[in-house]
Amino acid sequence: MPEIKYTSIPLNKMFIVGRGLPKYTKAYADAHKGTYPVYSSKTENDGIFAYINTYDYDGEYLTWSTDGYAGLPAYRNGKFSCTDHAGILTLNEEYRDVYLPYVRWQVDFRKLRLGYGNQRVKVNQVKNSCIDIKIPVDDFGNFDLEKQKELATIYSQIEEQRQELIRKKWELEEISVILPESNDTKWAHVSLNDVFKEIERGNSKYTKTFCRENKGDYPVYSADNEKPLGTMSKYDYDGEYLTISINGLAGKITIFKGKFSTTADRVVCIPNENIDIRYIVHVAEPILRNKNKGRKGDLGKNEFTKLTPDMIRSTLIPIPVTNDGIYDVEKQKELSAKYEQIDMIKKELSEKLTELTEIIIS
Repeated sequence: MPEIKYTSIPLNKMFIVGRGLPKYTKAYADAHKGTYPVYSSKTENDGIFAYINTYDYDGEYLTWSTDGYAGLPAYRNGKFSCTDHAGILTLNEEYRDVYLPYVRWQVDFRKLRLGYGNQRVKVNQVKNSCIDIKIPVDDFGNFDLEKQKELATIYSQIEEQRQELIRKKWELEEISVILPESNDTKWAHVSLNDVFKEIERGNSKYTKTFCRENKGDYPVYSADNEKPLGTMSKYDYDGEYLTISINGLAGKITIFKGKFSTTADRVVCIPNENIDIRYIVHVAEPILRNKNKGRKGDLGKNEFTKLTPDMIRSTLIPIPVTNDGIYDVEKQKELSAKYEQIDMIKKELSEKLTELTEIIIS
């Protein structure tokens, strides 16, 4: 490709930076049903929050999510509105020869993100940013529309490849490796109810309000597998325990250590003798994750699945036993170490894929 000439234009000179309206709520949408989309911070369904019978914009625009998973703007063409969770870039008239499907790839807000997980790019951040947009020009300094279209196609192809990498990363993380039952080991297939003395459901009274009213240092875990719902002044368990979420990402197993409690969205498993709980994690989780019921969004997004304690108790798993029929804890530990090596390889591959997906093409 021959060298391309560019001119740089500040974003806040090329665009009017605006925001959608807070009046567009679920209640409003239910009362004004129609055919015109309302865009919000949703990432699924092309970001459409609802359909109503009026519209605020008609034409070509760029919008972005101001919270949720904020980043690359979306190209909009037609009649639509936006909630106050979406920002809007309106092209100034003097830049009518700019091709917006190209510009969206030049306006990458990922570097402006605030927060982690629930990431935000506020309207004032964009207004006050020093982002320059590079536009191809011809030998006379005029905007080169054909070159913009050509580059937009290339960027779209790169994005398709990026999305495919994201899909591969998710598929890799979801792969469940079950080691074969070797002939030199004696096996039994037993229910989790036999493996554990008790499979106890957490206490439903442990809510955020309860934690605020009983402040303390001991964590209370709910369906979230990473962070506690809150902390309180007492605890129900002290030690290292295998716990299973029964709502949200149902069947996901997490080992918690120390003094803690759980809500009714999680069960705590009290092991019998000769049980390596890390081995149980590796063999039981893929079975439970396939056994759960409920909604699973694309690429694992917006999952809301359920398991009951009885479904968990009745789940059968393979477990090595000695010639006397006793659970072989040493063999469990040996197999657990192999599973952990596999998990390490999966993690390294996943991190490499993440690095590739986060590359910003200039």
